[in-house]
Amino acid sequence: MNTEEKNVRMDAGANGNEPWMDVSAAERQRQEYLKRKQEEQERKVTPAKIRNIFYLGIFLFLVCAVAATVMCFANGVTRIPRRQAKQQKLVSALNEVLPPYNNAILKTAESKENPGNIKSTLYTAKKDGKVAGYAVQISAPEGYGGKMEGLISFSPEGRVCSFVITEHSETPGLGSEVTDRKDVRTFATLFAEKKRKPFPENLPPGKVLDQFRSRSVKTAPWRLRTEGGDIDGRSGATISSKAVTLLASRAAEILKEKLQKEGKIK
Repeated sequence: MNTEEKNVRMDAGANGNEPWMDVSAAERQRQEYLKRKQEEQERKVTPAKIRNIFYLGIFLFLVCAVAATVMCFANGVTRIPRRQAKQQKLVSALNEVLPPYNNAILKTAESKENPGNIKSTLYTAKKDGKVAGYAVQISAPEGYGGKMEGLISFSPEGRVCSFVITEHSETPGLGSEVTDRKDVRTFATLFAEKKRKPFPENLPPGKVLDQFRSRSVKTAPWRLRTEGGDIDGRSGATISSKAVTLLASRAAEILKEKLQKEGKIK
């Protein structure tokens, strides 16, 4: 063994290794030792780390406070415009399903909430002080996609005039065939000028929805033909068809209760 090799082995022994270990093994052991020391140092809680955590907490608090303030401010600024836009949308829908009226219809709202998260609002339309019709806005969670909302109008005598679904999450091309009204355009009428029909035929056709027209609230509740009733649902969309039928029936029963209290029907 020459002098240089002996010095290398002596150095390895001085680093805490056995004298017979070579340089590479001693270096690996030394690096592992230093790594463990570094990890222990990193895990050790020092005053500097405590200060950093404290400053980070303050920074996050300030960011959250600023974000919450901005959101609250934006919500306050847009609250009135959003409410006005929602009311205008509702008035437009009421104008579609009701005959001409000249009273402040939103002020006639009679709202109620029944068990099962069923919400409804009854509106009374008047023309020169006489009742021109009623409209019931109603929502329920029985749709295939969840919540479904409808708007059903009635004549003063309690017969269905128009029925539209204003909100739903039904499957496009299946459940939506029950809820949506669509214009049927043929090649012959494709370029013809679209003329607005008089109320209550002013809305596009709806195969299921139109079956309720002219039905009296006295005959409610209504059911699908598969459940012993006379309403034809859409094949493959039974749940959506049933939900639509339930909405119409509940709206009719709400109006029937009002008309009975007023002595207009028995």
